[in-house]
Amino acid sequence: MDGKVVRLVQGKPENKTIYSNNPQEIAKKWEKQGADMLHIVDLDATLELGTNLKLIEKIVKQVSIPVEVAGGLRTESLIVETLDFADRVVIGTMAFKQKESVVKLGSKLGYNNLVISADHIDGMIVVNGWAQKMSVRLSDAIQDFTNNGFSEFLVTDVSKDGMMQGPDLKESIKDAGDPVQLAEKYSNEGADELVFLDITASQEQRETIRSLVSKVAQVIDIPFTVGGGVKTLQHARDILLCGADKVAINTGAVKNPQILTELMDLFGRQCVVVAIDAKRNYNVSNGKNVFSDGSKNFWFEVFIYGGKKETGLDAIEWAKTAQKLGAGEILLTSIDRDGTKDGYDIQLTKAIVDATTIPVVASGGCGAPEHMLSVFKNTDVDAALAASIFHYETHSVDRVKEYLKENHVYVRL
Repeated sequence: MDGKVVRLVQGKPENKTIYSNNPQEIAKKWEKQGADMLHIVDLDATLELGTNLKLIEKIVKQVSIPVEVAGGLRTESLIVETLDFADRVVIGTMAFKQKESVVKLGSKLGYNNLVISADHIDGMIVVNGWAQKMSVRLSDAIQDFTNNGFSEFLVTDVSKDGMMQGPDLKESIKDAGDPVQLAEKYSNEGADELVFLDITASQEQRETIRSLVSKVAQVIDIPFTVGGGVKTLQHARDILLCGADKVAINTGAVKNPQILTELMDLFGRQCVVVAIDAKRNYNVSNGKNVFSDGSKNFWFEVFIYGGKKETGLDAIEWAKTAQKLGAGEILLTSIDRDGTKDGYDIQLTKAIVDATTIPVVASGGCGAPEHMLSVFKNTDVDAALAASIFHYETHSVDRVKEYLKENHVYVRL
């Protein structure tokens, strides 16, 4: 705010604490201390008092970790301008006052690039710098945007904001169900394998994941893979000792490729899954595997930090390298398709399958059994992963497998 690092209490500008006059140095300090990502809010823009966008752009250029920008982003042009330098943007007021426009933006710019900010007081959405209460409940808003393809939400209880009293769990987002119960349910319905991913990879949640792995191991008898935040051999060892059959690693492998060999030597290739999050990049350069969508050429770029940070790595080449280093399986996620429910990225999946000889699991975009049929019919992929169609009981595992068998895809029933 006004070029300074501040904290507001309950969203009120008169209740602010100034921590620094040099936000660039604070950003670099947090990166040095191990932050995986920065969240920067332009409070002046939020409160319609001005803008700090140029300063924020300077901050982004001085750090190497992903940065998401929030505050006052209420037009398409401003959102596009911000995405020119930021990894993703947070949209609040515009999301609830111009919902259809934001839904179209999600399809146009990529749902993974847009975070819906759901600020609330007593469970009701507030906008315009927290000054206007909407007749929309938090839970309904989250469900509505989820149904429209969005998967990232920033939920703030304004009455607690800045109070440093911890999160308000009473109005937290309703989850898809108890993970242990769902695991047992999917196993009983005939799932061949389960995958658990800690998409935030915070230390606290990783402890929860380890506890979850132990509980799940007691109720299922099918293999399951656990990933998210795995950066060291000790992390992998802890997860496997808790009962997981495989460990998936993405960011840790990109930053330290040799860890794949170390994991293979210690636990065996069969335990090592390299997770590859890939996105189409239409800025084609030399040395890339080039594809076409019918009108434009592109290549598939590897992203890390939960799909929020580009690497410059060609996904096809990285897949081949990962196999050589010791990966025994590839968990392939299309960032472009993830959350869209429009089907898997066939071009990406086929390219990775054709370039490697280890099993490949397709992920990202499944919204119907027909999408699984398509990826099996059009590629030689070994397995297909789906989440929301099962979590929200749109379809059941056993019925999807019956559908695939009826359409001449080999499955175990």
